[in-house]
Amino acid sequence: MLLVVVALATSVGPAQASPAPMSPASVERLDPASGSSVGRLDPASGSSVVTLVTGDRVDLQHGQVRVQAAPGREHIRFLHSTDSRGDRVVLPVDAAEAVRTGRLDRRLFNVTRLISMGFGDRARRDLPLIVEQSAARALPRAAERELPSIGAIAARTEKASAARTWSGLAHARVWLDAPVRAALDRSTVQVGAPAAWKAGHTGKGVTIAVLDTGIDAKHPDLKRVVGAKDFTSSSTDDRQGHGTHVASIAARVAPEASLLNGKVLDDSGGGSESAIIAGMEWAVGQGARVVNMSLGGPPTDGKDPMSLAVNQLTERTGALFVAATGNLGQAEAVMSPAVADAALAVGAVDSKDALAEFSNRGPRSGDDGLKPDITAPGVGIVAARALNSTPEEPVGDRYARMSGTSMAAPHVAGAAAILAAQHPDWRADRIKAALMGTARPNPKLGAHDQGAGRLDIARATAQTVHATPASIHSGVAKWPHSDDEPIKTTVTYSNSGASPVELDLAVDVQAPAGMFTVQPGRITVPARGSASAVLTTDTRVAAPDVRFSGALTATGRDVSVRTPIGVTREVESYDLKLSVLDRQGKTVENASIQLDSLDRAAMYQPAPGVVRLPKGRYFLQASTWGDESTHFFEPTLVLDKDSELVLDARDGKPVGSTVDKRSAKEFSARIEVLRSTPSHTVVGGVSGESFAKTFVRPSRTTASPGEFTFSAEQRLAEPDGSGGFARSPYLYNVRIVRDGVVPQELTHHVPDNSLVAVQGSHAATGPDQVGVRDGAIKAPLPFTLNEFYTPGVPWTNYFESGRTHIAAVPRVFTKPTTERWNTAVFGPAFPKDQPRQHAGRDGDVIEMRIPLHSGQNEHQIGYVDDTPGTTKLFRDGTLLASSPLPGWAEFAVPAAAADYRLEVSSPQVSAQWTFRSGHGTHDLPLLAVRFAPDVDAHNRARAGEFSIPFSVHRNGSGTVAASPTVEVSFDDGGRWEVARVVDGKVSVVNPGSGFVSLRAKVADGEGNSVVQTVIRAYAVG
Repeated sequence: MLLVVVALATSVGPAQASPAPMSPASVERLDPASGSSVGRLDPASGSSVVTLVTGDRVDLQHGQVRVQAAPGREHIRFLHSTDSRGDRVVLPVDAAEAVRTGRLDRRLFNVTRLISMGFGDRARRDLPLIVEQSAARALPRAAERELPSIGAIAARTEKASAARTWSGLAHARVWLDAPVRAALDRSTVQVGAPAAWKAGHTGKGVTIAVLDTGIDAKHPDLKRVVGAKDFTSSSTDDRQGHGTHVASIAARVAPEASLLNGKVLDDSGGGSESAIIAGMEWAVGQGARVVNMSLGGPPTDGKDPMSLAVNQLTERTGALFVAATGNLGQAEAVMSPAVADAALAVGAVDSKDALAEFSNRGPRSGDDGLKPDITAPGVGIVAARALNSTPEEPVGDRYARMSGTSMAAPHVAGAAAILAAQHPDWRADRIKAALMGTARPNPKLGAHDQGAGRLDIARATAQTVHATPASIHSGVAKWPHSDDEPIKTTVTYSNSGASPVELDLAVDVQAPAGMFTVQPGRITVPARGSASAVLTTDTRVAAPDVRFSGALTATGRDVSVRTPIGVTREVESYDLKLSVLDRQGKTVENASIQLDSLDRAAMYQPAPGVVRLPKGRYFLQASTWGDESTHFFEPTLVLDKDSELVLDARDGKPVGSTVDKRSAKEFSARIEVLRSTPSHTVVGGVSGESFAKTFVRPSRTTASPGEFTFSAEQRLAEPDGSGGFARSPYLYNVRIVRDGVVPQELTHHVPDNSLVAVQGSHAATGPDQVGVRDGAIKAPLPFTLNEFYTPGVPWTNYFESGRTHIAAVPRVFTKPTTERWNTAVFGPAFPKDQPRQHAGRDGDVIEMRIPLHSGQNEHQIGYVDDTPGTTKLFRDGTLLASSPLPGWAEFAVPAAAADYRLEVSSPQVSAQWTFRSGHGTHDLPLLAVRFAPDVDAHNRARAGEFSIPFSVHRNGSGTVAASPTVEVSFDDGGRWEVARVVDGKVSVVNPGSGFVSLRAKVADGEGNSVVQTVIRAYAVG
């Protein structure tokens, strides 16, 4: 039930057939499209800000990305894009080449995933890495563990010093050390184990290593644990339950095998890729011949760190790594490290050998390789329950029922141990081949669904003939197919028996006649010898351009060997030659290129050269980098023949706007493009401190109205002569927007009379404070700012002062107005038109990021860092879950509708909400009262009779017609008295000095209510 998932960006977690309860602090939702954590703000971090390995800080708010370059890196430009899952990627140009060549892990710059994995800056002050050993000296802290299998170490870089350590890492091989989460009664009969036991094959003398959440070694079913090691800074005991369940399945299949307990996942089911690799190295070092890994990461092409370690350790030691395929039930979704060539990838079937709905299917992502390799029972498996665990389906005190490919894998690991004991000289490849060759296929399933078929231990131990290779994939045949070269693969049959075996060979595949043939059709395999045949794959035959899979069969008296086979006939595709020239006309390699299909959900990131792409329409974005950068955007690139595209930087034109104030200078410049595709909107562009030495080539293709947008945005202020913009009296926000095309004219003068004038005022909440607007304009508080905005387009602005962070939600200016920042009362707020941004339900997960410290401006939300407090959720009056962060949490909840009470408390602000919610996707109907008293620039009100305007808002829907009961306190909440509420205003008699606290109670007539309290809401005097 719990398969570990390493997110790409995502934590590794239990892959499961159905949602399982999770602790409030570790709730992880799996994205149905990718099997990894959805991109959202991390509830543990309480922040959307993350520091990259380069030291640059990125803030992801409302789908907008704001980059703050590290000190000394202000000149660096940043490439912005979305990947195939819609994640936001921010790539500094000085890291782009290393990412393109694969030296740097692209996950290090996937902002969405970094935040969702818990790497937000409030959550942790360091970034865990896996780096090649030669780069260890670049990190100030000693290595946490060595990983010799891949020539690397696990270490951490402090975010505060990341900019300094970056120079030592820029040319090294570096991966993100991603976080990890933990993903048999009749089943032993189903796989034929009793017959193997009866023949004396029990795994005696072989050690199985179980890398998981630990093992409850005191369980009566697990008496053969001979060694244990913890890799999580916890203990080797299992308080989660997954590892014990998995280990007991393996022990039940191989009852006399010994077990090693490698705890690579902690008591909450969390860990890291480096811990898993270290556990793998420890396991083979302890003599394990079989290593069970009911864990995994997102689909890869088998070149990720865990898969590389599997291949290297298998070749060096001969140990077999058995890995679960994952539980999303999707094609092309087999997870790492099951995708490794050497791994035995295990899918799950039910008691009737039907593929489990949740079992991931192949082929392997990236190269169409044949995966999974085999299946085994994984539905409703009863096995040992760890003493300290709380399973969803307990079966008595010592057992539990679980489902998942995690349960299927240990069946195969136990079978592998039985074969290893029966054949002490066999290495991993022969054991893998014997298990696959004797599996029983489901005739309704193809090889991409089930591999060779369901495990059959009885046949594997009794049959003396097996074939290598264990499976045959003939690759991807290039279109057109009339000139394809036939592919010949030699298959060797080995006979460990004392008598020769005669075999009839045939192909069992749904494919046109002649696509797969085998010669000779009959062979004799001598006793303790081998014989070979040749499988020919000929894709020249008339056939659709699809994937074909099946099996090569070898049958004889009491012998049946199946070898999965497959080939892909490429769809109509063409070569696209991509050449990149710099502004001097010289060919360069330092370029990033991305092509997003406009006909299907596919994305390609080729290097300059020839790339093979399916016929169709593409959105192209490309950039050169260096001292100068040129950017190319083609809204609709049509590929219907072999083509060449020259990206010539000499065609680039300067970009940007000038304004009436000649002293104005850029402090932020950004090009952004949006292109709609069948699956999502692609975001691309570049940002930096200015458009100096930045060029854009006007597009040579177009898109239909509304399908492509180009914009060039600048923020300008008056420089202070010291390299900054302190005390600038003005702020320009200008943007040029074009629909359907990158225009020919990219430079403009924007006069003041074409802009909307806004008077910005910034209040102080205490003495000697400094405020910062939009990351650049610093001034002692209070201060005012003359602001100018391009009308008709949405703008998002920011304010910071100490631990206070205020963001204006996207809004459009159409006429002159005033904007007040940092102005009391500071309390909970829910701006309209922000669906599921602040509190919502998605299926059976309730998530919230409530801005508890929002001022009186209805367009703004506010947070204060490191605010102590709690968040508690009650369901039908019973505490369901809690979080140590006020207003920030994600809670798994039951599907059935119920009455909820949400309590959030902090030293200054607290609230209690009631509402009703059931399964679905919707905003939580939370109410909030926003008070807007007439306070001065120091947030002080006058003494005496005082009127406070208010408005009532409901999360997701804006203002509601409801009038609250309001109480006031003049002693910080010691005593309360009812205030008079008339015509949307609260009447208060302010004292001569001190503070006024406010408590409001309101209901909306639909069963939703709130009681909110703000201590020291405003000062008087």
